[in-house]
Amino acid sequence: MNKFIANILNAVLCDNLVIVMRCLDELCKHNIANNIIEIAKSIAKHHQLAQSQVLKSSGGYRYCIKLPLLEIIDWARPQNGVPHLFIQVAPYAENRPFIRLSFNGFPLKRKHFFIARQWLEHIVSDHGLLASDNMKVTAVDIAHDLAIQINELSFNLAKSQTSMIAFAKNGDIGSYYFGNRKAKFRLVAYDRTANCKAKNLMTTGEPETRLEAQLKPNCMLHELSAFLGPCDYLKRIEVYDLNALKPLTNLHPHTIIAIIACGLKPALQRLPKDERRKMKRYIEKCRLMPLKSEEIKEAVHKELLNVKGLMMEHSNKASKHSQPYKLRAKFNELYSMLIKNVSK
Repeated sequence: MNKFIANILNAVLCDNLVIVMRCLDELCKHNIANNIIEIAKSIAKHHQLAQSQVLKSSGGYRYCIKLPLLEIIDWARPQNGVPHLFIQVAPYAENRPFIRLSFNGFPLKRKHFFIARQWLEHIVSDHGLLASDNMKVTAVDIAHDLAIQINELSFNLAKSQTSMIAFAKNGDIGSYYFGNRKAKFRLVAYDRTANCKAKNLMTTGEPETRLEAQLKPNCMLHELSAFLGPCDYLKRIEVYDLNALKPLTNLHPHTIIAIIACGLKPALQRLPKDERRKMKRYIEKCRLMPLKSEEIKEAVHKELLNVKGLMMEHSNKASKHSQPYKLRAKFNELYSMLIKNVSK
C-alpha cells in the first residue's frame, strides 16, 4: 500500500452539525413554538399524514420536526443520508437552550444551509437570535472517506482513554470507537460500503472506510472556521497498514493476534509504558502518513465555506443574479404553502 494517505482519500465532508440558541423573551418563545406547530399542521395536511408523524417530542424537547432542504424527505421514517434540518424547541428543563438545530445528511452544500436560514427566518420572529454570534455550535462531524477495506487498516487515537469495537454479521470488525460520547473529540471508523448497503443508500460497491471525527467545538458559529481551520484534530488520528504490521518480527505473535482481534488501541494500552513506546517505534514504518495533509485541510475549509450559507451576512444579497436571491425564490416555490400560517 502507498504510505501517503492522500492517495486513497475519496472525500472529506461535514455530515452533521448541531447548533443551539437561547431565547429569554417569553413572547418570542411562544411565537416560535406556535410557528413550529402551524408548520407541522400544514405539512400533515399537504402530505396527508397524521400530525403525530410530523411533530414529536424527542431528546427532552416538547416540539421536534424535520424540515426539508430542497430534497424530498419522508416524515414517517429515518432520513438516511438525505440533507434535512431537525429542529427542536421548548425544552422540558428550563436551563437548556430553547432552540436546538441539527443539520444531517450528505453532502451538505451551501444551498442547504441557505434554505435552512429561510426556514429559521420564518420560524423565529426575532431575527437577532439568528445572528452568528448568538448561534453556538455544540457538535460537528467531519467524515474522511478512504478507498480501502477496513480490515486492511488499524487505528489509534492519541490521548484517548477508551475504545470499543463492533462486529459485523460476518464476524469481521465493522466499526472502531475511540473516546466516549461526551468527549470533546471522538473518532469512529467503520465500513462505509456495508453501512450504505444496510441503509439502502447508493454506493459504488468499491471498498470504502469512513473515519468520522466527532467534535464538540462549543464555539459561536462565526468562530467555527478559526476552530476547525488548522485541522489540529488530525494530529491525534493514527492510521496503520495492518497488512504491513502483521509480519513485523519485533512484535510478539500474541500481540499481533491481539491487534487483529481487538484493535491496536487496547493492544497498546495493555503494555507497560516503556514497552508501549518501543512498540510505537516498531510500528511507525507501517503508519499511513501524513493524515494532516494540505489536501485534507483544503477540503475541510471548503466544507466550512458551505456553512456560511446559514449566516445573515452571507445570505441577504438582493441582486437577482445572486445565488441567495435564486434560492429564496426556490424556497417560496417549494414551501410557501407550509409557512402561510406562521406569525412574524
